[in-house]
Amino acid sequence: MADVSKYEEVVAAVEKVMGKHQRIDILVNNAGLWIEGPLDTNEYQNISNIMNVNALGTIFLTRAVLPFMKSSRSGRIVNLISQSGLYGKSERSVYHASKWAVTGFTKSLEMELAPFNISVSGFYPAGIKTGLFQKTGSKKTLDKYLEVDEVVRCLEFIIESNDNVCIPELGIKELI
Repeated sequence: MADVSKYEEVVAAVEKVMGKHQRIDILVNNAGLWIEGPLDTNEYQNISNIMNVNALGTIFLTRAVLPFMKSSRSGRIVNLISQSGLYGKSERSVYHASKWAVTGFTKSLEMELAPFNISVSGFYPAGIKTGLFQKTGSKKTLDKYLEVDEVVRCLEFIIESNDNVCIPELGIKELI
């Protein structure tokens, strides 16, 4: 277990996994925090925390596993980004900024790592029925959000594709 916003903790966790399994084939970056409201009402500490976990956490964990994937000349990295990494919404500027950062990171990294036979995918699910919003005190109704098992099926599709196939982007959303 590690706080993904703290690089030293991430490196220690990756080294522990390598010590136990001697390899890392798949990385799924899924850590994330939620924030909403007008920008000028968000505390600067919360803004910093969102950017550190959602964007830097993805970058830090990816950086920590890359030497091992590069040395084996294989691997699959899936960044769970959310539809927020594609479309903006009012009063969600900080959250969306963190997700757009991961979109740019993912698209650039895909090209950078292809010569090492490492595929990089951006996965863009819409709202998922999890406790993410309730933990922040949000009163969102999740009636039209995706079921977790449906999202997992799509993630499995990306992960289980042939080694010579990269799925650069996959989006899923509920019918409205």
